[in-house]
Amino acid sequence: MEFNFGGLVPLSTVDWRGRSSAVIFFNGCPFRCPYCHNFRNITASNPADSDEIMKKACASLGFVSALIFLGGEPTMQEKALTEMAAKAKEKKMAVGIHTNGYFPETIGKLIEKGLADKFFIDVKAPLRASAYSKTTGIPEDPEKPVNAEKAVSRIRRSLETVDESAAELEVRTTVFRGFSGSEEEIREIAETLKAIVKHP
Repeated sequence: MEFNFGGLVPLSTVDWRGRSSAVIFFNGCPFRCPYCHNFRNITASNPADSDEIMKKACASLGFVSALIFLGGEPTMQEKALTEMAAKAKEKKMAVGIHTNGYFPETIGKLIEKGLADKFFIDVKAPLRASAYSKTTGIPEDPEKPVNAEKAVSRIRRSLETVDESAAELEVRTTVFRGFSGSEEEIREIAETLKAIVKHP
């Protein structure tokens, strides 16, 4: 299957604490975070064959026990992500998904099919439209197809979906001094998570 491929790291010891992992990057993201360190993956187009990329990722099997999908936003490409996660599970690899949480339906389908062991959800700001608009670069205007109000609602659903499943959940945020991640914002995120996440 062809997908928009962003890159491959054959061996990582930092993307999943306690595991050595191979990492596959997906291009494309609905957000436009001004501080994004993977900014080249946001709008890039690089069609690649998923089977070929999986062969390269699985070549590290003697050294890794997990495969991580990140981006960009891997859940934007549901079909390719599902197919590749299934192949990883066939190889007895644990599967981790780094996501911004914007596509709860994809997350739910992966869980339903038993294709993900852990989700790393990046809550980029307090779950308010104004805060998310500032941090992610998407508009507050509800008429826009991608907007901050919709993002906040979807991220809440993603958190709830993972929390109610057997998959492991790790919530992250980004501190960019002077722009996002102030002490007050982190406290607000933590308080919101207490109300959403019932099974820490």
